[in-house]
Order: sequence, then C-alpha cells, then structure tokens
Amino acid sequence: MKIISGLSVLQIIPALFLIIIIGTIVGYWFQLIICFFLYLILAINYNLIQFEKWIFTKNGIKQTQSTSFWEKISLVIESREKHLKYQLIQKEKELSNLQNSLESIDYGMIKLSDALKVEWWNKVAGRLIDLREESDQGVHLLSLIRSPKFVEYIENEDFSDSLIIESFKDQEKSLEFKICPVSKNGWILVIYDVSRLKKMERMRQDFVAHVSHELKTPLTVVLGYIELLSDSPNIPKLAKGYLEKTLRQSKKMNNTVDDLLLLSNLETSVPQYPAQMIDCDKLILEVQNQSIEILAVMDKSKTNIYKNKKTNLYIEGFYKELLSAVSNLVINAIRYSPNGSTINLEFGVQDDYGFISVIDNGPGIQSKHLSRLTERFYRADNSHSPKTGGTGLGLSIVKHILSRHDSFLEVESRIGEGSTFTCVFPPDRISES
Repeated sequence: MKIISGLSVLQIIPALFLIIIIGTIVGYWFQLIICFFLYLILAINYNLIQFEKWIFTKNGIKQTQSTSFWEKISLVIESREKHLKYQLIQKEKELSNLQNSLESIDYGMIKLSDALKVEWWNKVAGRLIDLREESDQGVHLLSLIRSPKFVEYIENEDFSDSLIIESFKDQEKSLEFKICPVSKNGWILVIYDVSRLKKMERMRQDFVAHVSHELKTPLTVVLGYIELLSDSPNIPKLAKGYLEKTLRQSKKMNNTVDDLLLLSNLETSVPQYPAQMIDCDKLILEVQNQSIEILAVMDKSKTNIYKNKKTNLYIEGFYKELLSAVSNLVINAIRYSPNGSTINLEFGVQDDYGFISVIDNGPGIQSKHLSRLTERFYRADNSHSPKTGGTGLGLSIVKHILSRHDSFLEVESRIGEGSTFTCVFPPDRISES
C-alpha cells in the first residue's frame, strides 16, 4: 500500500473523489483544493499527536485512527522495546552473577574510574581497607589509602609490579596491591592479604639463620681437626686420601653455611653504616685483582679478564656489598666458562641508568632458566657438574644486594655465544663527576 505523509491511499482517494464531485457541482475548485490540503495537514497532525502520546506515555493507547503506516511503526518500536527489555534483564542477570562471583573470591577487588575514584568493591576489599558504602563511593583512592609508599606507587604510574605494605588498620597484617587496566575504562585494584605468607617467610628466614649459626661452630671444629690430621706425617697414605676428600666436602659445606648466613643477613637487616659514593673504576679494579687468585684456584690460568677504560662513574652505595655482588658474578663467569675464555668487565651510563656488566663467551644458558637463576640453590641444566662447584646461592646474594641499592639484575644469554649479567642502578644513585 502506497503511503503519503503517513496517510494511506485508501484515505486519500475518497477525499479526492469527494472534492471532484463537489467541484463539478458548485465550481469552487480553488477553495476545495485548499480544503483538501487542510484535510491532509489536519489528518497528519492528528496522527502525529496520537503517535507522540504513544511514544512518550506508553500507556497502551489504541491507535484506532492510525493508518497502517503508524501501526507498522508502532509495532516495530514495541518489538524493539521488548527486545531491549529482554537484553537489559539478561545483562542485569549477568552483572548480578559476576558480582556474586567476585564476592565469593578470597581477595579484594575495587573498580576505579579513569580518575582513580572508587566505583565498586567486593566485601573482602571493604574489610581489608575499611570501605563504607555511605561515605566512600566516588572518593579518590588516595583519600582512602594514605600510605606514603602507596602514594608513590600510584604517582609513579608503573604498575608492572605489585606493592606490599603493612595494613594501616592492623600492623600485624601485610597487604599486596596490584593495579590492572580495564580496556580503557578505568582500573581494577586487586588486594591480597599476604600476612600468612610473610609470616611463613619470616619463619623460613629465622630457621635458616638459626640452623646456619648452629652448624657454623661444629663445622669449624671439624674442619680444624681434618686439616690437622691431613698435615700429620703419621697418617697412612690411604687414610690421607680419604681425609682430603672429607676436607674438600667440608669446605664446600662451610662455604654454603657462610653464604646462607650472608643471605640471611641481607634479608633481615639494614646496613649499619651510611652509604658513600663509590668509584666504579676502583671497585672493578679490585674485582679484577681478586680474580687472578680465583683463576689459579680453579685452574683456569688461561682465562683472561679485562675491564673497560676508566670512566668517572660513581655509585651511591655500600662498597663491601657491591664488591661482593660483582665478585660473585665474575666467579660464576669463571666457573662456568672453559679455560681460555675471555671475560669483560664493563661499566658506564646508558639512558641515565648506571650499569656494571660481566660478559663471558662461555656455553650460555637456555632461555627457560633465565627467570629462575636468582632463586636459592637453582641451577641450570648445564651447571650440575661437580667440577663447577659453588653453593647455588651466589646470584641470590647478588639480587638481594642490588635490592638494597634500589637496583636490579638483568641477564642475557645465548647458547654457544655466552652470557651477560648486568647490575642496573637508578639515576638518583649515580654521578659522573
């Protein structure tokens, strides 16, 4: 059916015929045509008014005067409205299920806007940081968590790592915070209660420290007697061989205990002396001199150790600790590289960060091992040979020393090409004067 401005042909044709008949009888064509157009305008306006009432009031007005055009539009809108209502109900159910799921998990979650204002949280988050529905909705996050470390964490805008701080409600509790972006629509703050893990970590540290101290004294006595017996001329040759093996293993055990004690001290204490500006050239030169003795002990006299030219680089830190860290890296390079290798010690500044690198051309390390190298006692597949020795704690010690200097260790390696261990220092700890 053809439609003209909301009126069907069935409504227009009778009116048109009526105009023609009356015009033929009376002859007032002009006035009749005007009446015809007035009829069209009034009919269209009437339909529009009825349609407007239906749209805005939605009170079920029956379109008795409507044409098929308006009826079709009304039916389409009603159908779409029902579909939208159904979709809305489904979305509300999904949202309700999601919220119920988030309420059941054992860690806190807070939905934040782009401006870091609180939009929603689950019960666990409310309990952990004491959020209240009536007063904290829409409040900026930093108004609720005022810890200086947390404020710095937010202001730095580097959320690649999480942050662990003591709870401001209970000093016995520790909370871990992690912020994740939500596809350009704000942020999610995840909160874990890590108090139990921290307690277990402290127990482990205390246990290691206690056991190491308890082992140190008797082990020193055993080593003393074994050395004394080994030097005695009255010991049979066969027994002397057994004593040498025992002495070798005892020294290895003693080195392990020493490293455990050092690691425990690094984990549980803070430096008792102030930091100083350390001349990197002097530090690396001392490491190079110490390495000469290590090469002789490990029977790798053909291995060469070079350092780059002197630069005016200074690092704020603790000399003995950094000396220990770089020495551990050099010892590892010597231990796992064949005799005749070349080891380079480089230091300088790159992209405003200071660095000290130990570069070898040894066998290299498989990429799957790189992320775990600083774990205690972890060894890559190619380092299990007893010839390499070592306690398996060297890189863990390096990691903790660098952590005390707000720094970190980077490792790059390729099989058959060698490895590069780099200590990276932040700009505020270096000087080139």
